[in-house]
Amino acid sequence: MLMCKANIAFAQKIPRDSVDYYIKTLSWESLYLKTNYVTALVLCRDAERLVPAGEKKIVRALLSQISNESKTVAIHMILSKTFEPESGVIGGEYVYRHDSVVGINYTYNRLKWRYDVVDKKYSIAPGDVQRIERYWKKKLNKKYSKL
Repeated sequence: MLMCKANIAFAQKIPRDSVDYYIKTLSWESLYLKTNYVTALVLCRDAERLVPAGEKKIVRALLSQISNESKTVAIHMILSKTFEPESGVIGGEYVYRHDSVVGINYTYNRLKWRYDVVDKKYSIAPGDVQRIERYWKKKLNKKYSKL
């Protein structure tokens, strides 16, 4: 399970140096799975602070880091929650080897990644990173006319 790294109070508008800090700290640990009646992918509070912003400079900063594989899923989720809030469905599929779960393949809003149960590590295929980076740049260039 993904674990949350830090908790800091919410603010309406965050200063530029804070934006840099929050983007710098994004990682696999910036999100986690929460299960009630359904399973939901949830951002940690620090990552959540970047969601309502939607400002061009913040979007530009996020897109500049989306190709960093340790940040891709968190940035994709932030952008999805900001610009496509209706499409936040998480999917998971167990990978078995000899009757044991060895991995979990996750999907969130067209992005796929994997958790290796044995190594306790997350990974994402470079092709998926490139595809989702192209998707967001194309979509947001239309909105902001050249990021």
